[in-house]
Amino acid sequence: MNYRQVGASIVKSIENAACLCLILGLMGCGSNGPTRISISGKVTRGGQPIPQGSITLTPSPGQKGMAANTSITDGTYRFTSDDGPSPGAYQATIQEVVAKDELMKRESIGGIPANHWERDVKVPEGGSTTIDFAVE
Repeated sequence: MNYRQVGASIVKSIENAACLCLILGLMGCGSNGPTRISISGKVTRGGQPIPQGSITLTPSPGQKGMAANTSITDGTYRFTSDDGPSPGAYQATIQEVVAKDELMKRESIGGIPANHWERDVKVPEGGSTTIDFAVE
């Protein structure tokens, strides 16, 4: 093997290594899973903040997506980009947690109002967004 062949072989090896690094680098640029969206907002019932509860976002029938669940505290909720839903159409289930003494007070006033609601919601792609829920 002469010097010209050795040189060509080294260049070819460097080209192959560079190509491999480029391919591996591009493969590593993707995320580790589906995109999740940050969402926050207010939840009110009859115009008043819901003191305590939860929101669950479940993909609408026929839709793919990441379900998500978070708590409601003093009328506000927040999903982060780590635990939020992926973009798409969802069924939002809003559940108010009612303390026993409040429940008894409501019964004495004339009935127990609903504490569970469902709403359709669209989670947009990219960035963070605000979605408020007003329930009755």
